[in-house]
Formats: sequence, C-alpha cells, structure tokens
Amino acid sequence: MAVLIIPEQHRERINKGLQSFLLTGQSPIIHKTIEITALNKKRVEFEIEFTVSPAKMLDTYFFITFIRNVSISKKLENEKNEAERLVRQSEQKLKLILENIGEGIVVTDTQKRIVLSNHMAEEIIGIKQNSEMPTTLDWSAKYSLYYPDEKTIFPSQNLPLDKALKGESTANVELIIESNETKGKKRVLISGRPIVDEDNMVIAAVANIKDITTYKNLEVALEEIEEKYRKLIGFKPDKK
Repeated sequence: MAVLIIPEQHRERINKGLQSFLLTGQSPIIHKTIEITALNKKRVEFEIEFTVSPAKMLDTYFFITFIRNVSISKKLENEKNEAERLVRQSEQKLKLILENIGEGIVVTDTQKRIVLSNHMAEEIIGIKQNSEMPTTLDWSAKYSLYYPDEKTIFPSQNLPLDKALKGESTANVELIIESNETKGKKRVLISGRPIVDEDNMVIAAVANIKDITTYKNLEVALEEIEEKYRKLIGFKPDKK
C-alpha cells in the first residue's frame, strides 16, 4: 500500500502507526478515520479518507484498509466555503454602504419580515432587523398614516413596500407618520421596488425612507420670513 498509493510524505507516519500497534497494541491510526492524500495510477495526488483495522490469523496480524475518495466532496466543500466567504464579504460591504447613506433602507421577505435594515431606518421609523426573532414590518401597529394635509388617512395597502411585494415599483410618496405612542409626527418620503428571482417572481422588497420633517419646517419658516419681508417693504400681492 505504501508503495502503490501512499505519497512519500505520509509513509513514515503510516509505517510508525502500524509498528506501534504491533509492539504495544496501541496506535494513533488504528480504527480511526484519517484524511490524507493518495496517488492515482498516474501518480497524481488526490484526497482520501482511510481507516485501518487489524485482523489476526494464525498469530499473524493483517491490516485491512478502507479507502474512500473524498476529492470531489472536498472540492465541493471548498467551493461552498469560498462562496459563503464571498457572500459574507459582500454583505459586509453592503452593510457598510447602508450605514453611511443618509436615508433609511429596509428589505423584507414576502411575509414582510425584515431581513436587512440600517440605523437610519431605525432612527426614522423605530423598527429594526432582529437576527434572533424576525421583526414583521407592520406600520399600523406603530403609526397612524396620513396624506401631507395631516388629516386624510393614508391606506396602508398603498405603502410603497406593500406595492413592491405585489410587483409594483413606486416613486417617492410623501406622507405623515404619527406615533401611536408619543403622538409625534414625521413627514417622510418613501419609495419601494420589488426584488425578483430569475423567474421574475417577487422574493423580497426594498423600501427607501427619507425624513424630510426638518426640511419642510425650514421651508415653512422661509415662507413666513419671506411674507414678513414683503409686508415690511410694502409689497402688495396681486388681487385675485
């Protein structure tokens, strides 16, 4: 066996293991599955698992070896590990990007469970991803939704994320979200788009959320200042 299939770098270890058993009855290689390389008929190394079992006949020990070619499974395992490494690397890059942009990002599966979100999304809507217990994005549980007039109720089924889960992309929708707990209000812009697979089936949805409360407040303040300035200089608006 040593001459035919065991590469030179493993031969001493195997021989010592067999000799140890013959001398002491103990060996680090007997009845154990060991991973090493072997030589094929072209003298090319490939990965194997082998187990050595002793058998005694007429006061003489024979060694029975079971060998299994694991080169293909090892290759597949290495490819899987590499793919997982690349996925983790991509996820880290994506999270780094998401955490450094000025708007909230939320990705949900088809059951509206959050699979990815950034800190801006948590800051704006108070909902975040939970790796241990998936969080369902239920706007109505936390907020009352209104159109920009702050009076007309905005139907939750028309939210961009809900439409995205039905396969529709939606540009910026402006609405007011009022906390059911604190009654605090925020003016936000929300857009949404579906994520589809190769069969064009919706598998997830992504929503972009921008808090424009401060911007709108500044806009109103600017209009008030402008109006006061017009009155100060005696500007008279056109009569309608």
